[in-house]
Amino acid sequence: MNILTIIPARGGSKGLPGKNIRPLNGIPLIQYPVKTALECKYINRVITTTDSEDIARLAREAGSEVIMRPPELATDDSLVIHSIWHVIDTVISQGYTPDIIVLLEPTSPLRAVKDIEAGIEKVMSGKYDCATALSALKTPPARIWRIVNDETIESFIPESKPYLPRQELETGYEFTGLFYVFTLALISEDRSNPLLMRKRVAAVVVDKRTFVDIDDEVDFRFAELLAGVWSKSNK
Repeated sequence: MNILTIIPARGGSKGLPGKNIRPLNGIPLIQYPVKTALECKYINRVITTTDSEDIARLAREAGSEVIMRPPELATDDSLVIHSIWHVIDTVISQGYTPDIIVLLEPTSPLRAVKDIEAGIEKVMSGKYDCATALSALKTPPARIWRIVNDETIESFIPESKPYLPRQELETGYEFTGLFYVFTLALISEDRSNPLLMRKRVAAVVVDKRTFVDIDDEVDFRFAELLAGVWSKSNK
């Protein structure tokens, strides 16, 4: 199978300017997903899509190919699906048609190769159209509340039983953003649909304590603290 990794990394960022080229424990953020993708045994092509020459240079240094995206695909309102199709259309014109695409965003640098491979294996099996990483919520959904009229609380889920012991309550899960694996056939059904996880979706459960989504300075500092723990636990 042709399994392509796409790494979307535009130059502009309002929350944390220059974050994709900023060193995280000595390594530019953009190089984390490149390194991870190259270590995955199933992935046979890695492409970074960007509008920044600095990001492009660092991505190439780490071993990624680069496809420069046009300005209209690098605005604050641009959708990642449009950049994905820009890459796919480009490689198909070169004679390479991917069967499966793996999307890795630089803002979630702490990933385990084994988790990505597990997601790819689920899609390769033919039982699923896509796969992504989920993590268990610390608080069971039955114990989530809403505030009514600024003062009264009520259960967010009607008829739930929040007083039950935790082990008797159903676990909830959240998307982590660590990776998205999907078939070309899935997104080809509707090129404009920005929802990558649809139809038959497989879950890969990961440890919440070792991932972070970097959006601002606090997230970046937190990632620096986690990176040391991550490197030791994933050797």
